[in-house]
Amino acid sequence: MFNKAINIYKSGMSPEELAAKVLEWCGYKYDDLPVPIDPFAIMRKCGIVYQFMNSKKLEGVYIVPEDDNDIPVVGINFNRPITRQRFSAAHELCHHLKDQHSQICPIGSMSTAIEKYAERFAAALLMPANTMRELALPYLNNGCIDLQGALLLSVRMGVSFSACARRLAYGLHLLPFSSSQELNRRLNKFKPDKVKMAQGIDREPIDLLEQAVNSYEFFYKISSDMTWYLFKNNFIFNENRMEGVDLDEYEVAEIVADLRLNGSASEYCSTEYDNIIQVTGHSSIYDFMLSTDEKIDVYKLMKLGCVEKLNNSNFKYFKKQ
Repeated sequence: MFNKAINIYKSGMSPEELAAKVLEWCGYKYDDLPVPIDPFAIMRKCGIVYQFMNSKKLEGVYIVPEDDNDIPVVGINFNRPITRQRFSAAHELCHHLKDQHSQICPIGSMSTAIEKYAERFAAALLMPANTMRELALPYLNNGCIDLQGALLLSVRMGVSFSACARRLAYGLHLLPFSSSQELNRRLNKFKPDKVKMAQGIDREPIDLLEQAVNSYEFFYKISSDMTWYLFKNNFIFNENRMEGVDLDEYEVAEIVADLRLNGSASEYCSTEYDNIIQVTGHSSIYDFMLSTDEKIDVYKLMKLGCVEKLNNSNFKYFKKQ
């Protein structure tokens, strides 16, 4: 299933073409799509395991499988509204299908061509043009839709008001505006959350939350490797606490994940901070001990302990083993 999904993307495809191919691959009929479309179910169909994470800076993360025995993992920031979580799920799905290398997606940073493509793909997947045009018909006046209609349509599609309005304006040309600055002013002035509250519209619809839960599965039930990553993060955190290293669980998890993604090129492989170096060394040693065929005895442990003290060289050493 994983390999079939990977082969959906073809070089030169537009985001809209890729989104259409994904929906077709899932067995959906383009003239009868189930809305709101479930990006979580599509991710699982593509072999991706998604987990919810606590982050102040990231929308989501995509971790590419290391080998045929590994699984692709997507992290989604649970502090964001459910509509944004759905968009992030579709966004990270694009990285899995098209880019096939790990991506870290900060909040509000969509400046690169890869990130812009993924955002357009997410919009096209969750708001297919034909479906949007059909559902917009009741709200049209002289061929155009107003912001109230855009709000009601966003609720129907399970997306944010801003994403829906921009899709209607830039993608379907149903929402009139004289310039992008004028559109931004109109959107900011509308205050969709206040309008929803006044009209009794739920800001976190239960059907969207159900989608996120229905396809959720703990990754340690799927891959023993994931159990190891969980154990390693927890073990490193507690060991460093006993040694007086001032790092919390999320910082340790971020460091270990970055090391896994970037190896010796990780920003944490640096002599700048002693506490970071300790986590780096611990992570390298544990990975080496798990993967090596060598006999681990007291002499080998002493050697590993000495190598760990060689600052940044420790991680490069173990990556070569």
